[in-house]
Amino acid sequence: MFLPFFFRAPSCPLFVVLFLSISLQATEPVVSRTVTVEERQGALPPNSVFALTNAPVEGLTLAEALKLVESQQPEIHAARLDIRAAESRVTQAGLRPNPEMSLTAENFGGKGEVARFDSAEYTAELAQTLELGGKRGKRLHTAESERRLAGFAFEAKRLDIRAETTRRFVALQGAQERLALARQSLALAGEFVTAVAARVRAGRISPTDEDKARILLGQQKAVMDSVEQDVKTARVRLAAMWGSVDPHFQRAQGDTQAIPVVPEMAALSARLSANPELARWTMEIEQRKALLAQEIAARAPDVTIAGGVRRFSNTDSQAFVASLSVPLPVFNRNQGKIREAAMLVEKAEQQRRAAQVEIAASLAERYGAFTAALRRSTTLKNDILPRSQTVFDAVQSGYAQGKFAYLDVLDARRAFFDGHADYLEALVSVHQALTELDRLVGGTLSTPEKN
Repeated sequence: MFLPFFFRAPSCPLFVVLFLSISLQATEPVVSRTVTVEERQGALPPNSVFALTNAPVEGLTLAEALKLVESQQPEIHAARLDIRAAESRVTQAGLRPNPEMSLTAENFGGKGEVARFDSAEYTAELAQTLELGGKRGKRLHTAESERRLAGFAFEAKRLDIRAETTRRFVALQGAQERLALARQSLALAGEFVTAVAARVRAGRISPTDEDKARILLGQQKAVMDSVEQDVKTARVRLAAMWGSVDPHFQRAQGDTQAIPVVPEMAALSARLSANPELARWTMEIEQRKALLAQEIAARAPDVTIAGGVRRFSNTDSQAFVASLSVPLPVFNRNQGKIREAAMLVEKAEQQRRAAQVEIAASLAERYGAFTAALRRSTTLKNDILPRSQTVFDAVQSGYAQGKFAYLDVLDARRAFFDGHADYLEALVSVHQALTELDRLVGGTLSTPEKN
């Protein structure tokens, strides 16, 4: 009954309004799209984030490790997807409200003349809400700000993971250097056992000294086994950064003595603006101001216009209907949300100041740790190590000639290897502090030079 009526009235305002509404939706302006962070850096990684080559390699450089992390790390991939999700929210924010169609039947199912459908009235109506006060533009601005914030979050996550990868790479280098030192110590302990045994056979010293030397040799073997396990653990921890459970490289390749020339504190402070955790607050404040503008615009009531046609069954006639509805902002003028948004803007400004102080304090702390570790490594390398080497060589050769006692050899040996162990620890501390400085300024400091 109803459908034939509509087919008989193709020229009614219902179809005109419907056509205009569809035209408005079809001519929706395309939202301008900014090139995303991951698009500037390359395509997204493959679906399998654990897709690594199984071909073993001898040495892995830090640059190669960072490249693997950039392409395979699951958290970086997840942060990229956050940007894509934010872009989708921008698209959604730019859409207009959908039109609404209503079909109404009245005056039927009663008694008397209205007992049947002969006196029924049928109304078909199409309504469209018109957003006033620039709501759509402000909503779009807010979503675009959130998308840019997602870009800062991605960059912060990427720098965090690069920094952690560098820390683990440096830790592996330190373990490898300790293993080389332990092997050297074990070899010298074996040579010392041979020298002590020769003197025991010659009757110059007590056999107890040979037992002590062999105990020292056994201790060195235990130390080397422990350090070998540290190296294996460090390799696994590094490979885990790009999602591998089985490292396919043998060693971390690089010179721990190559230390970049770091700018002075004032120059580093000037580069703090590159830190995404600090730079993001400017966009955070802009986003919250956009949200405030959006809430202010929400005070303006939206207008809903409707038009259609009504058919009277008892007279077999029809007439046009039109309506206009506007909410009256008597009680709810969005006061609470406006005040909330204003407070969030002020809160963001306070948080930015707190972040500036915190990051500046962290920079001073890390710079102090770097300079202290650098001074310590320089002193060990240029002063303590050469002296301990001279003493160790003299005592080692003099012991075979009977010029020095057994305890003299042990003291010289301890000073020699403790000095080298301290030097390795200082180098690792230098590189770890460099990693933290690099993370704070948001980029590479400089090219490495020999310390």
